[in-house]
Amino acid sequence: GDEVGIEGREDKLVLRVLNMSHSAFAGLTFSRAFFGLYALRIDAGAVPSLSGLTCKCQVQLKACCPVFKLSTVAQVEKCVCTIDSLSKKVQFELFCKRGVRKRYSICFDDEGDSLEARYNTAMPARLVIQPKTLLDCLSNFHTTALDEL
Repeated sequence: GDEVGIEGREDKLVLRVLNMSHSAFAGLTFSRAFFGLYALRIDAGAVPSLSGLTCKCQVQLKACCPVFKLSTVAQVEKCVCTIDSLSKKVQFELFCKRGVRKRYSICFDDEGDSLEARYNTAMPARLVIQPKTLLDCLSNFHTTALDEL
């Protein structure tokens, strides 16, 4: 897809992407415990929801790529992400080794379409994979309990 959805909640940070045909969806949820420090600053743009206050935005994926390119990520010691719904900007501030600071400001429009896949729930989803291929995929995850599957 062209956009990534960023949703800040009091207890977690959620990133969502959706392909162009709205048939495939990926979401990453980072709980508060993942971060060294996680704080959701509430401003006038926060939206009340069932799970507490939420701050949402969608930014162009191409605009985010320079922030998280591999050569930069290796040098990062701390990353601060700020969503300012009043000025409609997402700011990433990277604190790198040797005192280098990089700041990226990405503009966003009002929240667009919901980043959720549209599919027929009556049609079952099924994944068929060869055992060797499954083991190759699972070897990328650092776990000692492969036999739990």
